[in-house]
Amino acid sequence: MTTVKDYSYGVVPVMKVEGEWRVFLIHQISRKGDRFWTFPKGHPEAGESEVETALRELREETGISAVKLAENHTFTNSYTFTAEEAQIEKTVLYYLGYVTDEASTIQATEVAEAGWFAFMEAEAKLAHESNKKILKEVSIVLNT
Repeated sequence: MTTVKDYSYGVVPVMKVEGEWRVFLIHQISRKGDRFWTFPKGHPEAGESEVETALRELREETGISAVKLAENHTFTNSYTFTAEEAQIEKTVLYYLGYVTDEASTIQATEVAEAGWFAFMEAEAKLAHESNKKILKEVSIVLNT
């Protein structure tokens, strides 16, 4: 079996609403048709930097563009899966993103639904333990 390294970049979008931090999650539709709650992310296009990719993917998947990245606060998620007879070693680098306008428009081909959630609600929605760990790390950064 062939091993392929795959890299994606995304944003953990946060906003303070009525004194409480909220996080924006997407209910992603995978290539296989599976659906799961996660943070916005995607692959770089030719010549794009990591930051440019993260911002473009956030904008494309959610319509959110009023965001300031905390480039000194990144979170990495690494995992392995099998697809098309290859073992994929995936690494996703997320940036913490402070959003100033909660309006959003989802990309219907890749996102079933999306929304702003309190951290406890978001933790219950997130499908993967590795993303729940990132959410906890984000919570620590926001509350320090």
